[in-house]
Amino acid sequence: MGKAFLVLAAVVLVIFAVFWLRAGRPWPSRPSRPIRPSVVGPDDDPDFLRGLDTPPHREADEEQPPAS
Repeated sequence: MGKAFLVLAAVVLVIFAVFWLRAGRPWPSRPSRPIRPSVVGPDDDPDFLRGLDTPPHREADEEQPPAS
């Protein structure tokens, strides 16, 4: 009877200690993943798609071919 009581008391003590530590200490919160800016592909970028409809601009420094 004495050994059974000591084993039961030890088991209850360990279980109580686990619950006390789990409830009593706030665990540090970590972000689930690093925060990165989202990457948008060119086919999803409205500014890129809008630019496909306009002809390319020539630089002012470029020589334009002579009109004949």
